[in-house]
Amino acid sequence: MCSPRAFGLYIAAVILPPAAVLIATDRFGADFWINFLLTILAWIPGIFHACWVVATKDDEARAALQHLQDQTAPYRVATPYERLPATMPSSSSKAYEEYASAPPPPPPV
Repeated sequence: MCSPRAFGLYIAAVILPPAAVLIATDRFGADFWINFLLTILAWIPGIFHACWVVATKDDEARAALQHLQDQTAPYRVATPYERLPATMPSSSSKAYEEYASAPPPPPPV
């Protein structure tokens, strides 16, 4: 389901694709000029490009992406040669002393 703003932009993308791209991106950037040329050369590719721009610039898509980034932010990825704790132990704990005195992982081959 798309937002009412995106629905209006999809209708504008069929009627006047460069206007829909300009409203979706809020600037005369590369997307606008590419869409302008596609619309001048052939109308249908301009419509497809405008729909693609509207879909990628939709506020709900940005909100969903931000939510996904917020969920994955606290996790770190360990290389095959090391195992990282989920959180760093406090400097006054015994776990920190063990973590800090552990030998470094072997270098990659």
